Amino acid sequence: MLDARAPQTETSVLLNIVLRWSFTTALLGTSCASAAISFFPSPDYAKYPARDSDEVDVLMGAENPRCQYVEVGTIDYDPAMDGVPTGSKRAMKGVRREAGKRGASGIYKVEYVRGVMGEMGVKAMAYRCLR
Repeated sequence: MLDARAPQTETSVLLNIVLRWSFTTALLGTSCASAAISFFPSPDYAKYPARDSDEVDVLMGAENPRCQYVEVGTIDYDPAMDGVPTGSKRAMKGVRREAGKRGASGIYKVEYVRGVMGEMGVKAMAYRCLR
């Protein structure tokens, strides 16, 4: 049976792959792919009302929360699972969004992790102030 399509060159095959990949990552990467975020609840974890990610404080270095608090859990942003090139701002945005979903007041013990391809991941502990 004859194929009515034009013969595919190496360039057209490569272009087809790039276009499909671009379309897929555009769909997945619009707001940090959920597969890139992992949440590991602390033993004392309780469900708290969600809050906006802009309300989640970020404490860097050895800084600790300035309130009595409970640890909500560890949030891990794995850039390899995101599907798009990830910088530190995108990774932090994803971690803050997840912390907000969990009702955290903030995150601390923040660690940046560089991936094999230079992308950035973030691991942090979410906490909730008791007062």
